[in-house]
Amino acid sequence: MSNLYFDQLPLEITDEIFAYLDTLPFDSTTLKACALVNKAWLYASRRIFFRSVDMRLLRKLQESGRKLLETVTVHAREVRVSPPYSRSWMAKDTDDFQSAVLILPRLTLLNCLVLNRIKWTEFKTQVEMEGLFSVIGYRITSLRILRNSFRDVLHFIRLLRAFPALTELTILLVMTEEADSRDIKAPSMKRHSHGVPPKTLKVVHFQSAHQCLTRAFMTWLETGRVPLTKLALGGIGFRPTKELRNTLYSAGSQLKYLHLYPLSGAFNPGWGNIAAGKEFLDLRKNNMLEMIKLESVMKEDGLPLLSVIFRRVTSQSLETIVLPSMLRRDTRTTLLKMEILERLNDIEAFKCAKNVIIP
Repeated sequence: MSNLYFDQLPLEITDEIFAYLDTLPFDSTTLKACALVNKAWLYASRRIFFRSVDMRLLRKLQESGRKLLETVTVHAREVRVSPPYSRSWMAKDTDDFQSAVLILPRLTLLNCLVLNRIKWTEFKTQVEMEGLFSVIGYRITSLRILRNSFRDVLHFIRLLRAFPALTELTILLVMTEEADSRDIKAPSMKRHSHGVPPKTLKVVHFQSAHQCLTRAFMTWLETGRVPLTKLALGGIGFRPTKELRNTLYSAGSQLKYLHLYPLSGAFNPGWGNIAAGKEFLDLRKNNMLEMIKLESVMKEDGLPLLSVIFRRVTSQSLETIVLPSMLRRDTRTTLLKMEILERLNDIEAFKCAKNVIIP
């Protein structure tokens, strides 16, 4: 049994397998056994729903395997199951995506859900997705929506209300092509569809998508029942409007960890407007913020951008600020790390922070 590998796992989960697993301690030395249980759970779950496995086997799987599964990543047409240890296991069968929809409600300890490059078309109807989230959503405290398109992220944001216990939210938007952004129609695009250069038309598409995402995200935040303590956003290109600033100001009272991944480039309106003087963060109401981390600040913005970003951050509990490593490679100023810190000492947020890290 100790020499079994993933591909050699028998489809039939026998009593001998569980008898062997019961003899092993649950610690870091039993990674292979844990992975074995994971695969046994996945195979048996498929058989439970598609091959009518008896309840005796189901009960054994629940007792031996369910306690190991806390994080599930749905990755395109694959299922990644992460037990409490750091390693992950990925299944690659064609039926696994739909199997995941059936498996998730069975995992009673599930608290983290990762949606990685999920196409909305993978689900037959929105009702199917809402049904899944309504069953598992109340248990999810950490949700990560990674590398999805404009349209798919918009759908998921609109379903965030199904996660009332959410405390950690990560949304990283992939840089999409023009065809993808066309899924969100812009009214101005219809009026000016003739005679508009392709590049200008593409910008209109992206701006419309950014506005739709901003409105959907604000609608969710404005419910007032969002106990977020950790928020990570990237590539969204939220319009730094007064409304969004006020929404973050109201919803940010519980935030302890804020992580921003701004994209540089012509189609990201966020940082460009910040550099022009518009404020994005207004966290004066926040008294619990402990860490702020920034990624990918453009070289041409440099230090002047940081003073604008942190102008409204006055949290007395702020302990750590992590700055983009690109600051050390600023081609215009060529500042050393100590010189950067000296320049930032005049900003109130940096006076409050106990640690300022430049990777």
